Amino acid sequence: MIKWLDGCHSNQLMWAYDYIKRRDEIRYTWTPSSNEDMKSVIVAVYDLIPENKKKKFFENFRHAWNVKKSKERKKEKKCSPIGKRCAS
Repeated sequence: MIKWLDGCHSNQLMWAYDYIKRRDEIRYTWTPSSNEDMKSVIVAVYDLIPENKKKKFFENFRHAWNVKKSKERKKEKKCSPIGKRCAS
């Protein structure tokens, strides 16, 4: 389904869950209490999105993740060597 989404990394699952939660077209009332629950929400969203909108939704989903990772890499490059604080 979402090969680039690694269920073992809680930060990635939390980001994906938050991304889905912010979407106007997706409404639900259940709040996940574990990584497995978050993964279930993501799978459920995938199943509930109409076929004609699925591809575009996940293109945007993946693009947003790539932007996040790119920003993190740029921030890491600005940091000093190990043991030093990042420049503000």
